Amino acid sequence: MTGLGATRAQQLVGPCNAAIQRAGITTPKRAAAFLAQVGHESVSLQFKAEIQGSHRHYAPYYGRGFIQLTWERNYRAFGKWLAKGDLFVREPNLVERESMPGYPRSSTGPPTA
Repeated sequence: MTGLGATRAQQLVGPCNAAIQRAGITTPKRAAAFLAQVGHESVSLQFKAEIQGSHRHYAPYYGRGFIQLTWERNYRAFGKWLAKGDLFVREPNLVERESMPGYPRSSTGPPTA
């Protein structure tokens, strides 16, 4: 990933692998697509919050986490996916602290089984 140093890559390899496994990503092509999207959204895994996000019209549910999770419905789906209920809806800032780099989902709804 462009701009990602070796030390930072080493720190994130475990959480990235965990996210890929939890999401059921089983092919190199899908893993590459997921990592490319996460890398793009977070500027090579540098940012875990959208720049100027608190000023967006959709605040407080602005882009957070490496995947830049946005909108209340997606914060709710993320909590459900991690079996944490509506924790992230109640406390949106916790998304930035979640150890997994992101969660794969479509733009129209939560991940499906």
